[in-house]
Amino acid sequence: MFSERLEVRFWKDGREDPDRPTLEIHAPLRTHDEQTSNLAGGKGRDWKTDIRAGGARMRIDRAIYPDLLLLGGEEVVALDRDGEPAFEVLSVDARSHLRLIVELGDK
Repeated sequence: MFSERLEVRFWKDGREDPDRPTLEIHAPLRTHDEQTSNLAGGKGRDWKTDIRAGGARMRIDRAIYPDLLLLGGEEVVALDRDGEPAFEVLSVDARSHLRLIVELGDK
């Protein structure tokens, strides 16, 4: 009901993987508001970094796509959204037998 048309592009060695063709799926994709975080660590505060985190979360139904395997660095394109924004796969939580939970970063 809340899913949208998405294109998954599989990558290997910095190029699209010829052994895994582009796949069109339907899944819910929810974007996050962009946040800025500042990390400073160590007793002497000798390291510091700023992190800009936007991105999205996608939940893929394993009953519909039982053989889908996603790895970090692959790409997801939201085909039904204006401008067809692309996201990079940051992490995949495969612990649930119902859904793959995929964290996506802005590309």
